[in-house]
Amino acid sequence: MIAAFAARLRCAISQKPSPAFILALKIAVLAGLGWAVYHQVWSREDAGALWHTFADHWSGSGKWLLWAAVFLVPVNWGLESQKWRCLLSRFIPISFWQSYRAILAGVAISLFTPNRMGEYGGRVLGVEARHGWKAVLATLVGSMSQWLVLFGMGFFGLAIFSSYVAFRNEAILPGLFAAGALLVGFLAYLFFHLYRLPHWLRRIPFYRYFHRYFRMVALVHRYRKRDLGKVLSLAGLRYLTYSVQYFLLLQFLGVDVSPWVGFAGISTLFLFQTSLPLPPVVGLLARGEAALFVWGPFSDQPLSILAASYGLFIINLSVPALLGAIVIVQTNVSKLLGYEKEEVVEVDLGRS
Repeated sequence: MIAAFAARLRCAISQKPSPAFILALKIAVLAGLGWAVYHQVWSREDAGALWHTFADHWSGSGKWLLWAAVFLVPVNWGLESQKWRCLLSRFIPISFWQSYRAILAGVAISLFTPNRMGEYGGRVLGVEARHGWKAVLATLVGSMSQWLVLFGMGFFGLAIFSSYVAFRNEAILPGLFAAGALLVGFLAYLFFHLYRLPHWLRRIPFYRYFHRYFRMVALVHRYRKRDLGKVLSLAGLRYLTYSVQYFLLLQFLGVDVSPWVGFAGISTLFLFQTSLPLPPVVGLLARGEAALFVWGPFSDQPLSILAASYGLFIINLSVPALLGAIVIVQTNVSKLLGYEKEEVVEVDLGRS
């Protein structure tokens, strides 16, 4: 069970946290982030060779491909911010900029947590403590929409990619595609029927003993199919954005594949990566091996293949995480936890 980061902190201490405690907490987050970035950007044995690969291609005429991939970074996280904002707006009003800051904070913490679980804690820093569970719920539904796109496009891409690359155990592919179709169908049905979740939960044996824990989850009944359709569209646009980023990096680094094969391979690779429940910094090595498996038949430059995955990690996660660290440092944690109350002046505007 996922508990909101801010709520855990508030339960852990009965009094207002001291400035020293808040400072130590922020230093711990920054230290974890610093270790994560250093571990992947500088401590790799092949880091020098990968940087040289980037430098060699930078001197060519295709540097605009890299710049295009970089310019899509704010678009990528902007779509994620709008998706989370749409889901959270069913409970509380939130501006796009406030949502964007919370997303960046979540990226910073997720960089060194399993399966990016730190996203939940980071995003909770963007709302008041009393709305923490709503932020977590919106994040869960948003993640579900992204999983639906990842699995749907992943199995579709794998079906195309398998016609270009010979797999060792091709006999299992029909069964794999059948299982994938069932999985995507189940996720789609569940996603568009979230409003029925409270009814399903009440059928669980011993529900009365756990109803207090299910109470916040039951808020999903506020989501309507129109809302979820919009969120799924944003998830699809975000998937397209970072797929284009990856393809641009492949082209920049000399991995010459056609757009059709490229996007089929990218969808296949993202499908493999989705099944790795590892933090991004630890899973990058496994993702690199998966990239070599996917692109190896099309290129005899393993360093370029690794550099594409490496570069996507840096521009899409490392740099936004560093910006998220600034957000965390600037965040008034005591205020978010509800220990500092703002004086509220109510103005009666009358009835129109």
